[in-house]
Amino acid sequence: MNVALAIFGGLLGLAVTAAAVYTVWIVKQYGKERGASPEERYAWMAKLFLNWTALDVAVVALFVCGTLLLLADVFGVMRDRSSYPLYHYGYLLSGVTFSIMGMLFVLIRLAVVLRTERACAEAKQRADRLTNGGGGAAPHEHGEP
Repeated sequence: MNVALAIFGGLLGLAVTAAAVYTVWIVKQYGKERGASPEERYAWMAKLFLNWTALDVAVVALFVCGTLLLLADVFGVMRDRSSYPLYHYGYLLSGVTFSIMGMLFVLIRLAVVLRTERACAEAKQRADRLTNGGGGAAPHEHGEP
């Protein structure tokens, strides 16, 4: 069982590393293919990271697997209390708590980023409607020349 978990953990670590390398590779390729200036590359990267990336999905998968393994260890320690010292509970429960808090902060960051993107898009649409004549006369003009 330990060998299977070690192999699974190694494969999961490789998958997360591959997601990180893939994200960096996508960003590098954008500039090379289009001959983009640094400003254009920065704007494209900002748009890229306002959405879920492969790295975000890999971090969530890593959290789920790690938390499940920690919880499995907690339940194993609870079943065989005499084999482990009492402070072992504290270590495991601290690991679960830190893992959950870390994922909570990642999800909050993603929610704020996605909400900011949506708000910016809506503001741009409103501004486009006003500048393209869709908004009519400004309220203080009352249609006078």
